[in-house]
Amino acid sequence: MDLKLAKEMDNRTDVLYYVAELIEAQGVKETEAEKIAEALLDDAVRAELVNRLKSVKDLPPADASDKAVTAD
Repeated sequence: MDLKLAKEMDNRTDVLYYVAELIEAQGVKETEAEKIAEALLDDAVRAELVNRLKSVKDLPPADASDKAVTAD
């Protein structure tokens, strides 16, 4: 295996575990979280997921909107 492929596989594994940990933190069992993460990283799904994630903008903090309402 060449070095570039090995680095890509290592990076993919790191991301897989990161996503699985996020899912597991929501109360999903570890094995199920890993299956979900693998599905999200699948080549057929990942590009669309990334495009949709890019379309999501940060929302202002909840307290910022409260201040705007109470300032009047």
